[in-house]
Amino acid sequence: MIIFWGHRYGASAEGLKKAEVSVGGNVFYADVVTTSFKQARGLSGREKLGDSEAMLFVFRKPSLRVFWMKRMKISIDIIWIKNGAVIGITENALPEPGISYLKLKRYLSPSAADMVLEVAAGAAKKININVGDSVSVKPGK
Repeated sequence: MIIFWGHRYGASAEGLKKAEVSVGGNVFYADVVTTSFKQARGLSGREKLGDSEAMLFVFRKPSLRVFWMKRMKISIDIIWIKNGAVIGITENALPEPGISYLKLKRYLSPSAADMVLEVAAGAAKKININVGDSVSVKPGK
């Protein structure tokens, strides 16, 4: 089950909404992106991502999702989510500095996803996140 947020949502210094995302009992404090512009930007340019930090991409309806590492400076794990459950995990997606947009590696969801959670590389394995784990989202503080 997904618990979704309303208008009382907090915002980060960057103007992004915040959420507390629980994945299989592990909590991440995520910046939330819901617009195409902010989703395309994602974590581009970030210098680091703490162990409990994340970015949550929320989409209006489930669909196959394609992600890239355009302008990324850090490696990440990509957790694909549908209907409040993990449907796939892409571990250790690496930055590709100097690679043209057309040649960037594309990461495809294993099936239609309605949310994607990006966390620090290695986090999924370190805290034992698995396909089928439940995911819940509540407003950040």
